[in-house]
Amino acid sequence: MSTPLITIKDTNSLIDALPIMSSHHFRRLAIINNEPKLVGILTDKDIFKELLGNKQLLCLMFIITKILYLPILS
Repeated sequence: MSTPLITIKDTNSLIDALPIMSSHHFRRLAIINNEPKLVGILTDKDIFKELLGNKQLLCLMFIITKILYLPILS
């Protein structure tokens, strides 16, 4: 577990969670409300299931991944 605990608010979207999880190499991310109280945990499996059920989001993630891994031209 990371210290300090890295969280996301329950009002954030899946798109907000992805860069946090990716940059920290997390498989799970705590979700808190405004109190701040733990209200859930987002997992990599949750994201995968959502991507499979949402073709637009899946296409967007594919495009973003391709852009991020394009070679840098000099």
